[in-house]
Amino acid sequence: NVMLALPSCGIHDCLRESWESGDEDCSLEILGISRKIRILTILLNLLPRSILQCCIFIVGIQYLLSVRNISDLILNSLALTFLVTVDEMLFAAFAGEQNAAWIQATKPIKGRSFRCVDRMLALTHIPLGMFMFFPILIWPSY
Repeated sequence: NVMLALPSCGIHDCLRESWESGDEDCSLEILGISRKIRILTILLNLLPRSILQCCIFIVGIQYLLSVRNISDLILNSLALTFLVTVDEMLFAAFAGEQNAAWIQATKPIKGRSFRCVDRMLALTHIPLGMFMFFPILIWPSY
């Protein structure tokens, strides 16, 4: 929702740097995003991550429901936790200190959200993941 609602801007007008007085640290603020970067981010980052999260959710629920005893349930839930957090571990391992410092210094993104999405979420009062959970319970297991 925020990615779609960010204002469009030129490539060179998207970031604002601000230096704190008497401090060597710089803070970054994202002002907008160019159309090319927006499309690339959605196609190469958000879409694959969303598909992967849905697959992990569906397969993970079936995986956890297939166990017979509590010790297997605990071990399987730890394995699923590893799968969900593996991207954060890879970032911590391969991102340089400078890149991690830049991301840490970036201010939160200010963007408007779409009213229709906010209204739909307010009317349902149910997390959207629950709509995916019910078909898994009635899906025939083999």
